[in-house]
Amino acid sequence: MLSSVDNVTTKNVLYQLLRKLYQIAEWDWNDNIVKRPPKIDFENVKTPVLDKDLIIQSINNAHTLSPLLKTIWALSTTWGMRRNEILMILENPDWVMTDEDPPRLKIKAQKGGITRLSLIPEEIFDTIELIKKHDMSISKSRISALFHHIIYRTTGKLMPEKGFGYHSVRRALINYLLPPYTTLSDAEVFRFMRWSDTAAGRVSILYRYASTAKEESWFELDRKVYSQHPWLKYWGGK
Repeated sequence: MLSSVDNVTTKNVLYQLLRKLYQIAEWDWNDNIVKRPPKIDFENVKTPVLDKDLIIQSINNAHTLSPLLKTIWALSTTWGMRRNEILMILENPDWVMTDEDPPRLKIKAQKGGITRLSLIPEEIFDTIELIKKHDMSISKSRISALFHHIIYRTTGKLMPEKGFGYHSVRRALINYLLPPYTTLSDAEVFRFMRWSDTAAGRVSILYRYASTAKEESWFELDRKVYSQHPWLKYWGGK
């Protein structure tokens, strides 16, 4: 028997396949043909959401962290980066283009998602630039453990080992970027979070646009998201 998540996944896949068939056949499509399945964040369904107030408290105390930990936390909380995405940036300091105008960061998305240049917001400029000033070599296994160390160092709280990690921040960011917390559209959040081409429930036309969008278009999206970001402002002056 299918679980509720599996059932929704199957419905989403069938829905997208049917839409694709209509596109190939050049038939007119509308959502009255087949009812659209409910949305679900498939890549994170088993991951708990980190509490917003806990994230803000942690950022407020980020000045107590080492350059490595502070940088990891800025990458995680600003862009909702996965562990491997953070690791790739630490391993490639040339991806940190703080001397460009405007300053930008190369983000290579995990799982076949969108690789692009993203604006480095002023609030974390000095923190991100630390990548170019310090040796931030780190193993894949250690970076996972550092999530819990960061939370404990900045909040004094011990998180359950099971389930909590960088994806907990990612889920929280997705949640608080969507209405009613912001005026951003689902499509804008989809693009900012660099969702994978194969993510269940995706709309193929959005992905095609995201893959070919011009740099200026991406930067405009970044500016819009940063203006409504749930906790970026707390990094100011840290």
